[in-house]
Parts: sequence; C-alpha cells; structure tokens
Amino acid sequence: MGKFNMLPSDIVLDILSRSPTESILECKLVSKPFRNVIRHPSFSHKHLDHLNDFDSGKLSFISWSQFPFSYTEYDESLNRFSRKTRINLSPKFEDCCILGSCNGLICFFEWFKDHYSPAYICNPITREYVALPEVEVRYMLTGFGYVPSTNEYKVVSICNNRRGGEWKYGTVQVYILGSGIGWRNLGNIEINMSYVSQPGEFANGAIYWADIEEGTILAFDLAVEELRIIPSPRAGEPNLVAVGNFLCANYEEDGGSLWVLKKNENAQDVIWSKEFSHINLEPITLTKSGGLLGYNLHDGNVYRYTPKASPSRMLVNFGKGFRVLVLHKNTLVSLKALGEEDTELMD
Repeated sequence: MGKFNMLPSDIVLDILSRSPTESILECKLVSKPFRNVIRHPSFSHKHLDHLNDFDSGKLSFISWSQFPFSYTEYDESLNRFSRKTRINLSPKFEDCCILGSCNGLICFFEWFKDHYSPAYICNPITREYVALPEVEVRYMLTGFGYVPSTNEYKVVSICNNRRGGEWKYGTVQVYILGSGIGWRNLGNIEINMSYVSQPGEFANGAIYWADIEEGTILAFDLAVEELRIIPSPRAGEPNLVAVGNFLCANYEEDGGSLWVLKKNENAQDVIWSKEFSHINLEPITLTKSGGLLGYNLHDGNVYRYTPKASPSRMLVNFGKGFRVLVLHKNTLVSLKALGEEDTELMD
C-alpha cells in the first residue's frame, strides 16, 4: 500500500477508474488519498467511460416490487440470474414509479394531486438525490434520457395546454441536470394527449410515445430538442418499450408480436423489423445472442426467448407483487458534480 501511495495521482486515478463500482466504494474506506482521488470531479465520468467500454458479458437490473429495490445481474453465458442484492433506499415520495434509468441515475415520477409528474432523480450507489421543480398541470407526457455528445441528462415534459376550450395543445418543457435554469419552455405543439401512451421510452437518443388515435409514434430527439412523427410498424395499439438501446413495439392483440425499430447511419429512414411472435410477456431486453428476456406479471417469472421456433425457458421467479425490472448499471455519476447545487443524501 505504501508503494502504491507513491504513484502519481493521475496514474492512481486511471487505475481506480477501471475497477468495479463496488470495489471503488471499498477503496474509499482504505485511505484518505484514495478517497480524495475518487472525489475528483473527473473520476466518475472516467469510470463511466471504462464501464461502457468493458464488456463483462452480463446485464444488470433494478428489480422492484415494492420498496426497497433489489439489484441483480443476468449472465448470458450461464443463462441465469445472480442472487438479488437489496438496495436500502428510503423513497422521498410515497406514490412514485420509475420513469427511467440512465448511467446509474434513476428518475422517478410521482402522483401529484391528479397527475403524474417527474419528482426526483437519485443515484442509489452514491445515495445522492435532487428534487425536481413541480410542474402545475392537469396532465403531461414525460421522459428521461441522456445526450452523450454533451454529457447532459434531460427530463422532458409535454404539458396539457387548453386553447379555445379544447385540450388539443401541449407545451414542451425540458429540464437539464445542472443547468440551474429549471424547466425551459420550448413552445407549443398541437396534440391530443388523451390518446398518447405514458411514460415515454428512451432509446436511440430520443424519447418515444405512442399516439393511439393517430396510429403514429412521437419521437423527441434529445440532442436537437425537436419533436417528430414516425410511422408505427402496423395497425393496432402498440405497447412501446425500450429494450436495451432499441425501441420496440409490442402488440398483444395478435398473440404477442415484437417489432424492433432500426435506423440507417443518417438516422433518417425508419425501418421496423418483426423479431418475435407469440411471446405473451413484457419485454425487458435483447440479449447479445439475439434472444429476448421478458417477464410475466401473472406468475412473476422471467423468461428467455429465442428468435427460432423453440420453447421459452423460465429463468427466475421474482415472487408475488413483482412490478418491474429495469435495465440499470451501478455507477458513481454524481449529481453534485453535474452541477445540481441542491443535491442531498438519502437516509
């Protein structure tokens, strides 16, 4: 340990940033020099870069039936889930749901009076959280995502805006973590939100909502902050879900068909590909071998499907009351380092 402490701080930072998140938390307890390196403003971002570059062959999730949360991993080479690890977090609000998870940050939305609204963002590893300013509206569409080119985490809301006695307009607002300017108004759009799915799904750099009335899909590009309309893969009412970094449309009326949105290099052409049929479950993620993980809310089981005509395999039972399994990675991304001055620590 003595010789290790003699290394230049930039080398120590590089070595530690390549370590697993859980090991880094232990390193913070070893010595004050380690703790100072880990607290460096650039450390969490460098650690995240190494996490994204390193392929462990595993997929990690937050499982949620009721508080507290649990963390678990799926090893595709062994085709099984690891043991669930309890995450001791006290929720800041009683009636809240997960809006999304990006790079270890989880965004929650809560029931306010007569509508759901983005409530707070937290990192369960660092235990940091920040409450979001409340938006006083009757109904809204929401979504949470990340722009890697600018390292910005954005929360999007499209708030109901009544004009001429009709609820056919929406006001688009964006909250950027650390910007210090609160909700930023981007203007109004014509939309009947009564027929649009909620919450939004983040994939391919955009947040998506299904417009059931029009039979189309709304896509809000986070980088350029523009809303556009793309066609649905087929007629019917799709259940949109972000499966990894792919947007998928799940149709229950024909026995469960799953369509995957694919794009070309310039991201202009929209191509839907039907990948699975007769799945009858809630998709979670696509595996690297082309399989599909999905859960059944009725029996609490997670299954693995393959594109070929072969029976599904039950992998794990999460028990009664299971509500959701969200792709999530443990990171050290700091809300305070991003510029959120009102960051607090959870109990």
